Amino acid sequence: MSSLKTVKKSWIVFFSLLVWLIAIPEYAFATNPNAVKDSDTMKSATLVCGGAYWVNESVKSTGHENSSYWTIKNINDDRSVYIDRIRVYDYDGDLFRDFLWTGTEFYDANYPDAYIPDDPNGNISGDDNELGPMQPSLYGHQVLYETGVIPEHLRGEPNQVTLVIDWHADEKVYPLSGGVTRYRGEVWMPPGVVDDLVGTMGRSNIECQTINKVSK
Repeated sequence: MSSLKTVKKSWIVFFSLLVWLIAIPEYAFATNPNAVKDSDTMKSATLVCGGAYWVNESVKSTGHENSSYWTIKNINDDRSVYIDRIRVYDYDGDLFRDFLWTGTEFYDANYPDAYIPDDPNGNISGDDNELGPMQPSLYGHQVLYETGVIPEHLRGEPNQVTLVIDWHADEKVYPLSGGVTRYRGEVWMPPGVVDDLVGTMGRSNIECQTINKVSK
C-alpha cells in the first residue's frame, strides 16, 4: 500500500509540473532577455518631466543650491528618435514656452528670442531634433534659464516647472527615456575660499513619465 501511495504522489507531482510548464508564457523561454518588453514599443509618445530650481544661485557664489538637471535618452541601439515639440509649464500650470520643430529648427512664435541651446553632448540643439541610437542629452537649469527656455525662479518663491516633450520615430521603438536629478542643500564656505566646500547636500533622481503612446 505504501508503494502505491508513493507512485500516486509521483504522478500528481508530474502532472502538476506539466500544467505549470504549459501555463508559462512563451516569452519566458526566449533567448532575448528583452522579449517581454517588445509590447512596449511605439511610434510616438510624450515624455513628461518635473523639476525645481533657483536661478543665478550656485554653491560657489552663495552657499545655497537648488538645481535641476534633465537627461533624455534614446535607449534603442538601431533606431533614431525625433523630438517634435517642447513645452514648458510654470508652477501655476500656465504655458511658459512652446517650441515647435519647423523642419529646420525649434521655434516659439510668441518668444522668438528664446532658443534651445546645444546640449553638452552635442546630440540635440536648436537646429537638431534627432537623438541617434543610444544617444543621451543633458541640460542644466541655469543654461535653460539663460536662453529663455524656463522661467526665472528665485529663492523663497515657487520654483517648479513641468517639461512636456513630444517625439516620434520612423518605426516602432522603445520610448524616449528621461529623468531629472535635483540637488538641494546648504553649504558653508570658509571666508575667502571658493573651491573648498564644507557641508552636506541632498540629491534625488526622478524618472519622467510617458503618456499619449501611439503604437501604429
